[in-house]
Parts: sequence; C-alpha cells; structure tokens
Amino acid sequence: MSRIINNYFDGLAITPRHRLIYVVIMFAYFFEQFDNWNFGYVLPSIMQSMGLDMGHAGIITSWYFVGMMTGSIAGGILADMLGRRNALQLGVLIFSGSSVACGLADGFWLLTAARALTGFGIMCVNMSVIPYTTEISPAESRGKWQNLIAAAGLVGVPAVGVLCRILLPLHPEAWRWVFYAGGAGILLFLGAHRFIPESPRWLMARGRREEAEQVVREISGVDVDLSEVKVEKGGIRPSPAEMLLGLFSRDHVRTALVVISPFLLLGPASYLFQNWTTTLFKSQGFSLEDSLTITLFMQLGIPAGCFAFSFISEMGGRKIPLIGSMICMGAAGLSFIWWTEIWQYCAAGFLMMGCTNGMIYTYLAYASESFPSSIRSIGLAVLQAGNRIMTSLSSLVVPVLYGTFGFSGIISSFCALCVIPALFMAFFAKRTGGKPLEEI
Repeated sequence: MSRIINNYFDGLAITPRHRLIYVVIMFAYFFEQFDNWNFGYVLPSIMQSMGLDMGHAGIITSWYFVGMMTGSIAGGILADMLGRRNALQLGVLIFSGSSVACGLADGFWLLTAARALTGFGIMCVNMSVIPYTTEISPAESRGKWQNLIAAAGLVGVPAVGVLCRILLPLHPEAWRWVFYAGGAGILLFLGAHRFIPESPRWLMARGRREEAEQVVREISGVDVDLSEVKVEKGGIRPSPAEMLLGLFSRDHVRTALVVISPFLLLGPASYLFQNWTTTLFKSQGFSLEDSLTITLFMQLGIPAGCFAFSFISEMGGRKIPLIGSMICMGAAGLSFIWWTEIWQYCAAGFLMMGCTNGMIYTYLAYASESFPSSIRSIGLAVLQAGNRIMTSLSSLVVPVLYGTFGFSGIISSFCALCVIPALFMAFFAKRTGGKPLEEI
C-alpha cells in the first residue's frame, strides 16, 4: 500500500486503537476527579478521627490549592519538555501514591503534605491529557472527544459519593479506605506505558519525523507521510524559560491574553456554585435535606453536560457553544432569584452545571488548539494556574458579598462573571474547531 501525504489524523476514521487510548485517558480523568472530590466527603470523619477543627481543614485545603497551582506550571513544563506520555505517567504516580499516603497519615502535617502532593499530581495529569487528546484527535472531532472523555471521567464525582456512603458508616477510620481506593489509579501508570504512544505532534516539534509517522501508523492503520506537514509555529526544543517567555512573546501574546483572560472570570463563577450551593440554598430557607437534593441534581448535570456538548462543541469553530453556554449559565443563575419551588431549583441547577462543565471542557479544547505544540502545555498551565488564583481569591469575596448584598448580590455577580467573558469572546476569540492545528 502506498503512503499518503496527510496532516496527522485529520480526515481519517477513528480506529479501535484510537478508542483504546481514549478509554485509558477516561480512567485517568476518573481517578483524577475521584481524588479531587473525596476529601470533601471524608473531612468530617478525618476531623473526628484526628481531633481537627475548621481551621485545620482550611489549612489543608489551602495547601491543596497551592499544590494544584504549582502542579499546573510544573506539569505544563514537563509535558512540553519530556513529552505528554512521560508527564502523564509521572503525574499518575504522584497523585496515586499521595492518595495512599493520605490514607496512611497519622498526623495533621503529614496529611497536609500528602494532600498538597495529590493536587500537584492531579494537575500534572491534567496538563498532559488535554493537549494529548487535542493532538491525536482528527480536526473534525477534537471537541467531541474532549467532552466525551470528561463526561466519562466525571462519573468519578458521584462514584466517590456512593463509595463514601457505603464505607464511612462502617468504622471511624473507614475514611482511610477511600484514599486507598484512590490509589488504584496507579494501574493507569501501567496502562499508559502499555497503550499510550507519544504524541506525534510533540515528536515532530522535536524533529523526530520517523517516530511521529510510526505513531500515526500504529493508531490509524494508515501509512502516512508527514514530510510536507508544516511544523507548528513556536520553535523546536525550547527551554523552560523560552516556553514561559515565548507564551507572551510578540508572536503569541495576543493569543495568550485572548485565551486566558475570559477563563480568569469563568473559574470563580463555576467555583461559586460548585462549592457554596448547600450553604446558599439553606440560607434561602430550604432545609439541609432539600439543599442536598438540589446539590445532587446539580452534580448529575456535570457529566450530562459534557456528554451533551460532545455533539455541539464543533459548531461555529467552538464560538457558538462557548458563548451560548455562558449566556445560559447566567440565565439559569438569574432563575434562582425568580423561582421558589425545589423542583425549579433542581431543574435550573441541573441546566446550569451542565452548561458550566460542558463549557469548561469545550473551552479547554479551544485553549489547547490556540497554542502551538511547543508551548501548548505551558499555555494551558498558565491558564489553569491563573484560574486557581482567581478562584482562591473569590473564596474570600463570597462571604463579604453575601453579607452586604444578600443572595441576589451573589446571583448578580455570578451572571456578570458569565456574560462579560461571553461578550469578550464574541469580539476577540478565533474560530479553532474543525481546523488543522497547523493552520490556527
């Protein structure tokens, strides 16, 4: 069979090997979300077991965010320097081993350190799998697969809740087994080593064309000639300093500002409702049971939204679903002011969280496409680190807003955080969906 000249996987069919790679990445997301959410469920048991108070809980959470911020930057640099596959395996080892260490911890500071390392490892994985999925997917379906992978992985959110519901009542120390379960992610290290090849675009950016062609051939079953493929703008083998400075160089500064700026507002918007819902709804007169029911429906909207967005994420080069979802988020938020019945809150919460999470993973696909291979992971790292910083600052603002303006002030702020990025993207964002990465 003669070789064909092609742009990696664009225009080629998704093969069983492709799907196997996607399944491994889905499990990476699953354990990432499992380890991300488990602490909130087991915290009351930990506080009782170790004699901790809310001040201790705040310190552990703060160091977890520090670990995530540093993991974003370090993971981005490692993924661009060592390759997506190697950075993924390293991140899996760190967050899985740290989860086990959380279960073994016999004191406050050891638990704090292990939890910080968990956050570090989670973001190392995140900075690897997002660009990797972008680089091995056909241009026609990059957003679809980002959202399908996220939908499958986010099943880890209700899964950890079910496991905690079963284990925690059994024994005062049963919280340790929840962390041990998170350590099962170590199996992904073996899966990544066996089934995930290096990104061909990363290999091409390092001048390793024959290896890149072999990877495309193994995944697609097509003998592809990449000799005429244009290597994405951004240089070959950049140093860490060159990657960080290059992100804001003359060639890339406009892209960096347009891509990163909206996400700095969207992060606090999503955090506000994912972390304050039970408290806010209870303040509106709902019982704790009703507040938890609303929160449950909101959580069910998380994977459902990602699944739904897999069908629409390519529309308008991504601008239509992104802008539309931000407007829907704001409208769903406003409905909390007008509606009073619990079923109305459940419906609005489901819609809002579905739009929020579908938007987030479509946005990450858009951001990943916007940067060239040589700085793709570091671009995403700065995006995520900035998001974490703004989210941390917003946690200090929410109580002040509520005390000054009440529930309506919280909702109005949420709507502003959704509408402003939508208007910004309408005027400045590029259309990236469906295009070869080398042409964006």
